[in-house]
Amino acid sequence: MRQGIKLKFTDFNQTTVEQQSNRCFEPLFKDLFIKAYKRANSRGVRLIGLTLGFEESQQREQQLSLPDF
Repeated sequence: MRQGIKLKFTDFNQTTVEQQSNRCFEPLFKDLFIKAYKRANSRGVRLIGLTLGFEESQQREQQLSLPDF
């Protein structure tokens, strides 16, 4: 599985940071957000997107739950 954060800035440029993980892990989203936000260079953020990506084999074999934020 991969987790990711996408930020779109006020100038409509965007950045994405992703990382592989074994499960959906809230602290990883926080770490990824910090990495992405460091790329803001004083720009405001207009959109934050979260990504969970699964390999096709994982989609068929198990149902994963999202943590309560």
